[in-house]
Amino acid sequence: MKNNIILLYGGNSVEHEISILSALSIYKQYIGKYNLILCYLKNSNFYMFKKLENLNTYKHFNVLNKPIKFIANKNYIINKGKKIYFDAVFLLTHGINCEDGTLFSYFKTLNIPCIAQDIYSASIGQNKALSKKLCNSKVVPYYYINKNIYTHSLQELLDNANKLGFPLIIKPNKLGSSVGINKVNNIEELIDNIEYLFNLDDELLIEKYINSFYELNIAAIKYKDEIILSEIEKVSNSKLLTYEDKYIVDQKFLNENNKELPAIISDKLASQIKQEAKKIYLSLNAKYIVRMDFLYDLDNKKLYFNEINNIPGSLATYLFKYVNIDINTLIDMYVDEGLKDIDKNKRIISSYEENIFKDVSFNNVKFNK
Repeated sequence: MKNNIILLYGGNSVEHEISILSALSIYKQYIGKYNLILCYLKNSNFYMFKKLENLNTYKHFNVLNKPIKFIANKNYIINKGKKIYFDAVFLLTHGINCEDGTLFSYFKTLNIPCIAQDIYSASIGQNKALSKKLCNSKVVPYYYINKNIYTHSLQELLDNANKLGFPLIIKPNKLGSSVGINKVNNIEELIDNIEYLFNLDDELLIEKYINSFYELNIAAIKYKDEIILSEIEKVSNSKLLTYEDKYIVDQKFLNENNKELPAIISDKLASQIKQEAKKIYLSLNAKYIVRMDFLYDLDNKKLYFNEINNIPGSLATYLFKYVNIDINTLIDMYVDEGLKDIDKNKRIISSYEENIFKDVSFNNVKFNK
């Protein structure tokens, strides 16, 4: 009998719908050694029922479905009066509140086994500015702002923009899937975008615009202490891809005209990307499957690290296919590593039972209300 693994997706994030697509993609293709059970997180409630397998279910989601509850210190949930045992919760969520360690910490607090990066490595990966600082790799010149800087140091912000030189790229610091990313050509456009994007994130990145480039993506998974790399994907056309480009426009056009897989690049550049990818994986203390995105400046022949994705869309299964790792093997590797980490973490001391109060009297101690 296969061990049950709860595949959790959705969540309170602007990337909620992308998470649904990722989860259903994995669920419908996977026929490995584990039994995946769909669990949908919507409006802070967990749902588990048969129709979650159907994409049409999410168009007009019925909130009358009774949510299920995870029980602290228990490896089962009760659904329609029936106990369903599981070995772990496997997170396939994207974005803030989901991919940044928040959701992992929820299950950690309940002492429920969860397969995902912990809050430390996940929050670093979700924070573009922080990951750029710690990656030990070349990055496009940029500066970081938050609401305090914008309110109290506006002139310094504008001076930095002029130093980098327009046009510039502006993006939310902690979002993914190209949500909110835009090109600005002058101070007026910059300020307009800053004020709009603060509705999505309270931290922003402003980067130098590269006039002629292509994007190079590679995924990695750590398995049995070895970092295994996927094939390299090239997204060409020197076009800034927005959320709309990736998920709303004609997907056939995007896939056939902009993507090259495997990437046709020099052996030297491919070797450099692989070397940088392994270094970044280690520097950011990444776990499981991550995807690292690079930019190659065609005019200056320079490779820049752009960002890391803690839980990439559909777990980047299509990239591993080209190095002869099919989806079943990949998910098995992922869950194997997760269960091994869960078992290892059980042995870590998390409390200190000294009982310092045993010889202390509180009779004369006054507490303020």
